[in-house]
Amino acid sequence: MGLCALNFSRLDSVDDLDLLSTTVSRVISNAWDANARNITVTTRSKEWWNDECRDALATYRRTGAREDWRLFCFTTRFAKRSFFDDRIAEIASTNKRPWDLMS
Repeated sequence: MGLCALNFSRLDSVDDLDLLSTTVSRVISNAWDANARNITVTTRSKEWWNDECRDALATYRRTGAREDWRLFCFTTRFAKRSFFDDRIAEIASTNKRPWDLMS
């Protein structure tokens, strides 16, 4: 049940108002619980950071090999490039305002 389904027409008494406010509070709380997600903030908390970046970093930390470091750098570079290319395409196609690409 959402806010649209609530009946706001009968607010004749304090009890009706209390019931309505409790119901609105419950609806908002349920929506929050359904859509909120737990975020773990780390030094790698970037929008472009993905599972491949995490795996490549874990591999490098485990082995310490120079080749794994290069693979990690390549993986993060590719992840950034893909993320920002998609973001630029999205902004350019939806808004058609190039100034949205600037800070």
